[in-house]
Amino acid sequence: MLRGRTGVTSRCISYNRRMCARFVSRVMAALERAVQVRWHDPFDLIYNAAPSMQLSVVTAGPDGPEARAMKWGFVPGWWKQAKPPKLTINARSEDAANLPMWQAAFRGSRCLVPAIGWYEWRSESRVDTTTGEISAVRRPYFIHLEGLEPLSFAGLWSRWQPDKDAEPLLTFSILTRTPTPSLAQLHDRMPVVLREDQFTAWLDPANDDSSAQRTLSGGALLEFRHYPVSTYVNNPRNEGKECIEPQSADPEPPKNFELVG
Repeated sequence: MLRGRTGVTSRCISYNRRMCARFVSRVMAALERAVQVRWHDPFDLIYNAAPSMQLSVVTAGPDGPEARAMKWGFVPGWWKQAKPPKLTINARSEDAANLPMWQAAFRGSRCLVPAIGWYEWRSESRVDTTTGEISAVRRPYFIHLEGLEPLSFAGLWSRWQPDKDAEPLLTFSILTRTPTPSLAQLHDRMPVVLREDQFTAWLDPANDDSSAQRTLSGGALLEFRHYPVSTYVNNPRNEGKECIEPQSADPEPPKNFELVG
């Protein structure tokens, strides 16, 4: 049970079906150590990374892994319509290798998406214990590793050129999986968070579909913490540390959250 302001109790009633639509984007030293990445104008820290934004993504390059800015919202290279496809910010890790939208990228255009954590919104009911009135609210939560350690999502990327005279657009999607038990109360999906020793194999375009799938199913980071944050994060135009400031000590937030950035 979650406690809000005095006299109000909150209880979960349903899931927000759209998975991983906001996260904290960060380029990090741990990733650089793991894969010796080369930087190409990456963004350092964005507290409220949202779909359609240009964000830092790490891919395999001719001289080794490199970070580039890409638009969040995948468009396959073969796409011919003027408008990009909808609902492509996430791809199901169980299905991506076999679906036309993602097949080519899964085969040879895999990426890492550096982050500190991500947000989920849970629909809850609030009961005013004074009046008995029930109201619905969507409460945002920030999900992270112990001590706000950096992490990397498994992703897919593509180079799309709408016509022969247009500049190519680099886009990406984040792969998702079933949630860990501790996060199932927030959503029925979560990003695939790879371990550091999986980075190189995941990026390597020489690894075929089955090898990439084995990397995904070979075990990922599973121990996460979460706490409620302000609805300030609801607006993607809002930015800054206010997005991850705890709104409750239940569950207890990390003691060093002020050190981010």
